[in-house]
Amino acid sequence: MSSAHDSSSHEGLHSLSCSCNDHCTTCLHDKTQGNFLMSRLLCHVAFLFLIFIWVYFEHHLGVVTLVWLYSSTLYVNLYSSEYLIEGRPKSHLFIAFIGMIDVLLIHYAYRDQGYYKIFGFFPPNFPIVHWSAALWISGMIDCSIKLFSTFFKVLFAVTCRPVLSVHKLGTAFAAVEWASILARKLYPTVVWILFFTEFNWPEQNPFFRRMLLTVLYVLFKLTIVAVNIRSIRKIWSGLFGPPVFSLRPEITPEHQCVICHESYTQAAVFPCNHMVCQNCVGPWSNQHPFCPVCGGVYRTESKWRDGSMDLTLQLY
Repeated sequence: MSSAHDSSSHEGLHSLSCSCNDHCTTCLHDKTQGNFLMSRLLCHVAFLFLIFIWVYFEHHLGVVTLVWLYSSTLYVNLYSSEYLIEGRPKSHLFIAFIGMIDVLLIHYAYRDQGYYKIFGFFPPNFPIVHWSAALWISGMIDCSIKLFSTFFKVLFAVTCRPVLSVHKLGTAFAAVEWASILARKLYPTVVWILFFTEFNWPEQNPFFRRMLLTVLYVLFKLTIVAVNIRSIRKIWSGLFGPPVFSLRPEITPEHQCVICHESYTQAAVFPCNHMVCQNCVGPWSNQHPFCPVCGGVYRTESKWRDGSMDLTLQLY
């Protein structure tokens, strides 16, 4: 007991004194180990960067095309919530239109390869003989669906905003995005099945190997889809329910809204009985699942009700 107490006392004294002792053995060991781990991490990053450079020179046109498409996706998504929810869909229409033009021009440039046929669940004109080609095609299809779905959301906002409330418009945005996510999980399946079955390859591997890899991929994909459908069904059932807030039509004593900090008399009430103005409640509930006053969570989902999109690349 005494030795253990002395040891702990020594460690406590060490922790108090080592900060001012540059020659402390323990501190020097920790610094050396930290520097070693950092150097290993930098080596891994440098090697990955070297591999990226090799891939770029080997497939520079494909890399530039995919980077351009994904950059367009990020740019369009950056302005989605700002323009769609704040009532300026016409301003966003031009940006979304440019993104769609990018998609059409890229698929036109690759028209001889026939990658556009994958949207109809048909194989392209050339066999997919390398895993990097399968990844690249999946990424291109993924970004194309993202940009098309955003353009559709903007068109819907321009045509239906005068007759829909902000809450219903957010529900429509979320529904379109969930449909886009399901499509982006479905189309890469065509690409990878063509790759694993070695469809139209000039030289094919043994039948058992091809079927084994295909069956394993299909089982893997079915598991992922089943898990996602289960979660999507739960969210989908609550997506089209009534809004979590209620409008109070009667005139209330003048209050100051905690969101816009302006006075109001027409109130919207959250389940926790806190009130905000009716102009702010729609945009707030589309972007946040909690009360702006007390922070109480009243909904488990608020994703993509503001017109934004899932930015994850679906490559398999």
